[in-house]
Amino acid sequence: MVDAGLFVGGVVVTLFAGILNGSWNICVKPDAPALVRAVEPEGEKEGWNYDHAWMSMMSSAIPVNLAICFAFIKPSSLFDIVASSTTSDLALICVFSFLWGLGTYGFGLSIQIAGLGMGTTLNMGVIVVVGTFLPLLLDVQSKLNTASGYTIIGGLMICTFSFLAAAKALALKDSDEASLTPPPTPPLPSTDLEDPTSASTIELNVVTTATKPPPPSSLPPSPSEHSTFTKVTVCVVSGILCTMLQFSFVFSEDMRNIAETRYSVPSALSSAVTFFFAITICPIPNVVIPLIKLKRNGKLHYLRSSPHSTSNYLKTLFLMALPWVVQSHLYGISAASLLGPDYGAAVGWPLLIVTTNVTGLVIGWKFLGEWDLAKPETIMYIKFSLALSVLGLGIVSIGGLL
Repeated sequence: MVDAGLFVGGVVVTLFAGILNGSWNICVKPDAPALVRAVEPEGEKEGWNYDHAWMSMMSSAIPVNLAICFAFIKPSSLFDIVASSTTSDLALICVFSFLWGLGTYGFGLSIQIAGLGMGTTLNMGVIVVVGTFLPLLLDVQSKLNTASGYTIIGGLMICTFSFLAAAKALALKDSDEASLTPPPTPPLPSTDLEDPTSASTIELNVVTTATKPPPPSSLPPSPSEHSTFTKVTVCVVSGILCTMLQFSFVFSEDMRNIAETRYSVPSALSSAVTFFFAITICPIPNVVIPLIKLKRNGKLHYLRSSPHSTSNYLKTLFLMALPWVVQSHLYGISAASLLGPDYGAAVGWPLLIVTTNVTGLVIGWKFLGEWDLAKPETIMYIKFSLALSVLGLGIVSIGGLL
C-alpha cells in the first residue's frame, strides 16, 4: 500500500501535469491573448505563423529535456547505460520515438484545424482507448482474459462513445459557425462620375458607406476550410501515432532496469532514460516539416526579421517547450513513485487524461471563444462527451485496481 501523503502528492502532481498538458499549445492560436500568443493575429500576413512557433518550440524542447535528464542521471552514467543496450533495442526506440514525433505534429495540426478544446479532446479520446488497450494485447492471458481486463474493456467502450459524442459536437459546432457566417458583400458597380461634388456622387458615397461591411474583427468566424471528417481523421491518426511512445518505454525497459540496479537511479527518475531518446528524436519531424513549408512559402526569414521574434522565442520556450517536457517527466515521477505501482496506471493515467481534456476545453471556451457561436444542442453533446469520458475512465481505473 502506498503512503497516504505520497498518494495525495501523486494526485496533485498528476493534476498539475494534466493542466500543463492541456494548456501548452495555446501560444500557437492566433486568437489567443496577446500576452501568451507567439503568432500574429488572424489576417496578419507578416511575422510569425504556426510553423514558426511550432518549430521554435520543438527546437527548444531538446535542450530543456537534456537538462532535466542530466539532472536526474549523470551524463557519464546515462551514456554507459546506452552503450550497454542492444542495437535492436536502440533502433526500435528511435523508430517509435520518431512515430511519436509524427503524432505530435499531427496533434499540433489538429489543434489548429479543430480548435484547442476539440482537438485536445478528440486526440486524448483516441490515446486513452488505444494506449490503454495496447498493454492488454501484449499480455492476453494474464491481463486481457481476467476480470480486470474485462472491466477495463468495458470502460474503454464507454470512452469510445465519448469520442463519438465529441465528434458529433465538432460537426454541430462547424454547422453552427457556418450558418451564422454572413455571405460576402457583393461589390458595388463602378460609376464613372465626372463631378465629385454632384448630388449623385454624394448619394453614391452615402450608399457605399451604409453598405460597407463591418471590420473583420466584428464578424463571426468564417467557415473552416477543413471538413469535420478531415478534422476527426487528423485527430484519429495523430492520436494513434502518439501512443507509439509506449513502445519506446517497452524497448527501453532493460536500460531503465540497469539505471536502477547498477547506478542506483530511483525508479521515479529512471524514465529519464526513455525520454532522453524520445524527446530528442520526437522534435525531428516537428522541425523539418515546418522548415520545409516555410522555405517553400518564403516566410522563413520572419524567424529573425519579425519585430516580435525575441518575445516569441521566449514564449515558445517558457510557455510551450518547458511545460510540454516537464509534464512528461512529472507524470513519470508521479506514476512510478508517488502513486506507486498499485495506483500509478490505475489512478494516474485516467486522472491525467481527464485533467488534460477539461483544461483544453476550458481554455478554448473561456480564452479563445471557440464555443461562442455554438447552439445549446452542441454544448449538450460536448458535456455528454465529457461525462462519458469521466465515467469510462472511472471504470478503467476500477479495472486497474482489481
